[in-house]
Amino acid sequence: MQENLIHACLHARRILTLHEGTRLLDLKRYGIAYTYEVDGEASIEIQPYDPRLAVQMPNLAIEAGIEPNPR
Repeated sequence: MQENLIHACLHARRILTLHEGTRLLDLKRYGIAYTYEVDGEASIEIQPYDPRLAVQMPNLAIEAGIEPNPR
């Protein structure tokens, strides 16, 4: 029951945020694989937990000695 409710919420959010570009947060949170279609180029496949989607640490944190996220 709970999983069906999550899928319903994700579907409603997909419709509501169709042209806003904010769906990436849901894809990262739930580990959903997707394909990004580019006109005239090869499509880009993104797998769950792909390091290219990691938000980089702030420069102040990196300068303080924290290791930056791999990309």
